[in-house]
Amino acid sequence: MGQRRDLTADYARMNTQIAFIAEDSINLLIEKGWMEEPPSVIDHESLERIRSMIIVLYEKERTLV
Repeated sequence: MGQRRDLTADYARMNTQIAFIAEDSINLLIEKGWMEEPPSVIDHESLERIRSMIIVLYEKERTLV
C-alpha cells in the first residue's frame, strides 16, 4: 500500500475543481458566441486561390526590384 494516502483526496478535490473550471469556460464560450457554430470543413479551393494570388504578387514585386 502507498505511503501517501492523502493524495487520493487531493486528486479527487482537484478533479472537482477542474470540472468547475471547465464548466465555467464552456459557459463563457457560449455566452460570447464562440461556440455557437460547429467546426466547418476547410475550403481548400479558396485557400489555393489565395495562395496563388500571393505568389503572383510576390513574383511581380521581385521583378520590380
